[in-house]
Amino acid sequence: MESMERSSFEKIYDDIRVMMLHFSSLQTILRFAVTSRRNYNLVKTSNSLQLQIELEINGLEIVGTTSNGSSRQQILGELIQYRNAWLDLNILPPAVGPVLQEDMKCWQMYEGHWASGFSHHRDRPDSLQTINLDSSTLPPPVDFQTEYDQFTVDPNQQLVALLAASQKGSDHVHIHLRSLVTGMAHPRARLPTLTAILPKEHRADLSRDIKRLRLGPLVMGNILVINVGYRLEWTFCVLIWDWMAGVLLGHIPGIDGFCDARFLDSNHLVLYTAFKGESDSDEESDGASDSESQDSADRQVWSISLEVYVVPPTRTRTGCYLPPGTQFEVFKSDILCPKISFRLPHLDTGFSIVPCRTLLWSGPTPGSVTYTSHSAQFACQKVSTLALTLTLTKQWYFGTSFHSEGAHVGSLYYRIFVDMKYLFSHFPIEGRQRAVRWNEWGEQATRWFKESPGSLDYRGCWGDWASGSRFVKGNFDDEGVQTLSVFDFNPLTIGRHFNRSRPCYIQALSSSQAMEGVEIVRRGGGLFVSQSVYDTLVVKSPSFRHSNKVFVDFVGRDQPTTIDEGFQDYVQSRLPYRIVTRACSVLPSAGWFLDGTRIITIQQYTESPWEFCIFRLNINDVIDSSDD
Repeated sequence: MESMERSSFEKIYDDIRVMMLHFSSLQTILRFAVTSRRNYNLVKTSNSLQLQIELEINGLEIVGTTSNGSSRQQILGELIQYRNAWLDLNILPPAVGPVLQEDMKCWQMYEGHWASGFSHHRDRPDSLQTINLDSSTLPPPVDFQTEYDQFTVDPNQQLVALLAASQKGSDHVHIHLRSLVTGMAHPRARLPTLTAILPKEHRADLSRDIKRLRLGPLVMGNILVINVGYRLEWTFCVLIWDWMAGVLLGHIPGIDGFCDARFLDSNHLVLYTAFKGESDSDEESDGASDSESQDSADRQVWSISLEVYVVPPTRTRTGCYLPPGTQFEVFKSDILCPKISFRLPHLDTGFSIVPCRTLLWSGPTPGSVTYTSHSAQFACQKVSTLALTLTLTKQWYFGTSFHSEGAHVGSLYYRIFVDMKYLFSHFPIEGRQRAVRWNEWGEQATRWFKESPGSLDYRGCWGDWASGSRFVKGNFDDEGVQTLSVFDFNPLTIGRHFNRSRPCYIQALSSSQAMEGVEIVRRGGGLFVSQSVYDTLVVKSPSFRHSNKVFVDFVGRDQPTTIDEGFQDYVQSRLPYRIVTRACSVLPSAGWFLDGTRIITIQQYTESPWEFCIFRLNINDVIDSSDD
């Protein structure tokens, strides 16, 4: 009797502890699990705690269910299938997408949809074609009867925001809020068109240097962000709107600099900024002769930062009638200040930045659904990894001998991946602002890579190859054969699955090749998967030949990358990453994109027509619930 009472009490006690752990962080749960064998088994056998752990490690949340009566165990199993498909790069043979518009002038990939702007009669687009990548039905194009320069779409809200320059002058910008179905004014928009008058010294440059829209509008829920800049004058102005209420919430102006912007979560916006200024060297004196004085351009230093801003709360104007055609004078709205600024290293004297090739990417948009299983919908509520590109050139080269897309053949190209979980830990207490120096955060939270100019295609967007913590890369060998690799920069995933081994994994690294790989990583060449390591094991074919064999490699914090060119000091980075490469060739392509459960490639970067192939994850494979 006493034993039964004790057993019942322990079960109740365990249930209470599980309930308490549901309100705890991942680190608290893991620390609790290692305190005793009983606590370990409690965490191990609780489906609800295992689901909570799996969600947090993968940066996901459940935002809806797709079937009634789904159990936590069922949802957990489906989430593990999704996780394992990425770990093993288990993808199905590619499906060919539809041929794109021949007269396409600009395009955008957005959460399972391809949208392309085109016109049959004008130089600027006035129509839009959207393609649902999961549907075989092609909807009719929408004719807006309005010319535009840039756009963004949100299929979940049936919204398209058209950004157009005004005939009144380059300081006027129009944002037309239209329905993605009818092409008419969006029914939830208080004003069909938002018109902004920019502050003095600011002009809008809405030209489309490349078909892919990079500095186009951003939309998340009721918040719309546009970044209007004029590169030739090194100015920018970021406008934050509540598009439903028709309210300009604030703006971020910049002189002698440029920026790119992305959402971090529902409350924060991050700007990747670069400002130029005079050198503050103490060695200069007022009595320096003209021969000792350098030209001001040679003395310019660049201040590069990641600046995090709080999205202002919506201020609705209930009872205030805003007639169509209302113009918003931007200088009358609030100037927003960063909550926290993460400084990047200073450039070396004599180097400048190529703005159109210095980009920020994060995906998917916070809150958007990235995976729908049989039981639930999963979404990323905050950005886990930022993908930055940084293009440097000698200042005296700038503007003299560029590629058509704006980068000199002798430029330095860097990719930088930033772990946002590490940066979130530096966020200040409410109401305080702070700046974090590079040596306080950069080495542990970033990984830098050098890119070869020959590997970049300027007609695509090489920032879009990242989504969540993953990055997709095609590697060419000397014979033009391309293999497909996916990099994962989530430290939690890397540590947890370091010892993962499956029958489909090929062990190909010898000790000498491993040492060669360490040296390649140290010099910044880690994005190039060496063909010398895997060459004899790769199935080479002129087209995709299905094989589930993969090569897996890890780069830990004990293998730093050192960048020694373009900066005042050496730049070290140690963010760990995992690489999985398929042991079969794919059709050569210069553009790869990650989108939800898909890997998408543009098969033709020549003149029209364009088409794309879609590799889908093989999620419905055998469930593997091991922790490895």
